[in-house]
Amino acid sequence: MSAEYPDYPDVVLGIVVVDTPDPERLAAFYGELLGRRVNHRDGTYVDLEWEPRFGAGLVFQKVGDRTPGKNSIHFDVICGDIHATAARVSDLGGRRADGYPESPHVLVMNDPDGNVFCLVPPPGS
Repeated sequence: MSAEYPDYPDVVLGIVVVDTPDPERLAAFYGELLGRRVNHRDGTYVDLEWEPRFGAGLVFQKVGDRTPGKNSIHFDVICGDIHATAARVSDLGGRRADGYPESPHVLVMNDPDGNVFCLVPPPGS
């Protein structure tokens, strides 16, 4: 799928993102539970280390208040062509999520039940 990970399938569950007012607390909890260390902090996100071939990444995103109607846990689907995958999502009964800006790196989608998830390019691309 990319030079860094040439054997990736075309579409793969990549990252589970958890909205929380205290990302450090949840990262410490899940890091201890899963045996993963924090490998990135930037004030908004706290990421636990992961190897893409051994399960999804886990990221904690700082939010002040949860957005009504938005799930507090969403996942990122890594895909080689986010626009082609978005068309496939639509064919399967999903749709583009309302209220999110257009981005070349992320498309925010809804599944058929309205749950939010993101389409993102592969690592290293």
